[in-house]
Amino acid sequence: MRAIWRVFRKEFRETLRDRRSLFTTLVIGPLLMPALITVALERASRAVEHRSGAARTTGAAAAIPPASTAAASGAVSPASCPASSTSSALTITVA
Repeated sequence: MRAIWRVFRKEFRETLRDRRSLFTTLVIGPLLMPALITVALERASRAVEHRSGAARTTGAAAAIPPASTAAASGAVSPASCPASSTSSALTITVA
């Protein structure tokens, strides 16, 4: 155990003598790392907000009008739709 402490003290003294190591330890650690972490968390937060906005509809689902709009315009009558007798509905949400 004494040998470990001896090596630790030797390395610690050498680190204190070396100006580059001292600068890196004192500036990069306490000052720069919190700034980098803040930027990364801010970007992640913006990405989550962007993705969780309104549900997006893409592809063929974007071209299909809602059933109420199609029926109101006369494009589709409930009698001509085979799925009208069932109570199930299809909802497509892209996250």
